[in-house]
Amino acid sequence: MIAPKEKGRIVKVIASLPASVIYTQSFKIPLVGEEKMEESANLNLQVISPIEATKAYMSWQKIGEAESELELLGAFVERKSVADIQKALDEANFYPVVFEFPALGIARLLKTLEGVSKERALVFYVSPEGMDFLIVKNGELYFDYFVSWKKIQKESPQMTKEMFEE
Repeated sequence: MIAPKEKGRIVKVIASLPASVIYTQSFKIPLVGEEKMEESANLNLQVISPIEATKAYMSWQKIGEAESELELLGAFVERKSVADIQKALDEANFYPVVFEFPALGIARLLKTLEGVSKERALVFYVSPEGMDFLIVKNGELYFDYFVSWKKIQKESPQMTKEMFEE
């Protein structure tokens, strides 16, 4: 258990959201200069968002650059999902400094490890929620694909070896 040493004191935390509530998508924008990059990226996020923009939190990070374009990775989550977690954290005196998702945390961890390729890595993350496949390229999360156990099991009460292998 982690609790503040002083009653009423707030503990700052990094909150990791469940992979099942996050959607990621890479996209490209033309090189528009630093002053217009934020605006261009945000407009593109709104266009590609799988969630209505007013009901979503969305953010992006640069994952590549070519002569005439930038490649960005966008992440989307429903505001309600974050609000529910925020409420529980608030009640326990935890202050989330940032909300992230497992693939992003793993990519950040890989940057710090010795012996791991800094150019690219394929990661297969298994959790109680499901399986997450991610590609880390040049130290940044480049691709993330999550499959829940529920999707694999369908209506079956148990996960069989055949289901898992399929």
